Amino acid sequence: MKILVVGDLMKDFVFELKLLNQQPLDINPFICGGTLMNMTKSASIHFDDVMSLGCLHSSDADAFVNQMSGINISPMIQLIENDSTGLCIKLMDSGVRVNMISFRGANRHLRWSEEISTAILESDIIYLNGWSLLGDTETSETCAHIIQIANKMSKQVVFDILPHDITNERCGDNYKNAIRHSDFIISEKVAFASIFGQDSESVNFTHPLLLSAKAIVLFDWVSRVSLIDRINGITSDDETFYDHNTSAKYALDNIALKLIKEHIKC
Repeated sequence: MKILVVGDLMKDFVFELKLLNQQPLDINPFICGGTLMNMTKSASIHFDDVMSLGCLHSSDADAFVNQMSGINISPMIQLIENDSTGLCIKLMDSGVRVNMISFRGANRHLRWSEEISTAILESDIIYLNGWSLLGDTETSETCAHIIQIANKMSKQVVFDILPHDITNERCGDNYKNAIRHSDFIISEKVAFASIFGQDSESVNFTHPLLLSAKAIVLFDWVSRVSLIDRINGITSDDETFYDHNTSAKYALDNIALKLIKEHIKC
C-alpha cells in the first residue's frame, strides 16, 4: 500500500533547563521535526511506499533533505520564499518536556498543485493531522481540497486530531469537515471527549461528525492504544513503550498506523 502523508516541518531546538545557566546557548544544529517528521517515520515502518508533503523556506531545504535521507520516503517539499521555516523551542527537565513554543511559519502556505493531485491518485491512504486544518490559512484550504479529492477517488483518509488541547470551539469548518469525511480518526482520549462529548467506553458513531468513520483509534499517555470499529466495537488493544529519547507521539502513532493497516487489510 502507498500512503501520502501531509503535515508540518519544524526546526526543533531542544534545551535542557538545568544546563541553560551552565554553558553558552548553542542553537546549532537544529533537529528536523514537526508532525510531518513523526508521521512519516511511523508510516515508513508499516508502508513500503511513503510520500511526504510539507513546506519550508528554501534556505533550509538541504538540511531537511539530509536529515530525511535516512527514511525510506519520497519527499514532496514546497519551498516558500515569503515566510520562514516553522520553529519549535522545547524546554526539557531531565529529559522530560515541560514547555514548548512553536511558530508554524511556512507551514501555513501549502499550495494546491497537479503534483498533489497525482500523488492522491497514486496513493491508497491519505494521512493528515489537525494542525494543517486549523485557522484561515492557505494550507487549511489546500488540505480541505486534498480530502475532497481523496473522497471522490475513494481513497482511505486518516485524520489525526491535533493539537491535544483542541476544543470544539476552536474547530473551524475545514477542521470539522476533515473529521466528517475521514475513514479513520486518531485521537487522544481527552481531546476526543472535548470535541465529541464521549469517552472511550461510549463511542457513538451516530455523532454527525463520525458518520463516515469506519474506526477510531484512541490513546492515552499511559500508552494504551485501542481501535474501535463501527460494527464490532473494540477490536484491537495494544501497548507501546518509549524512553526519553523517543517521541511519545511518534511511538503512539506507530501503533495507531499498525492497527489501521491491519483493519484495512481485513
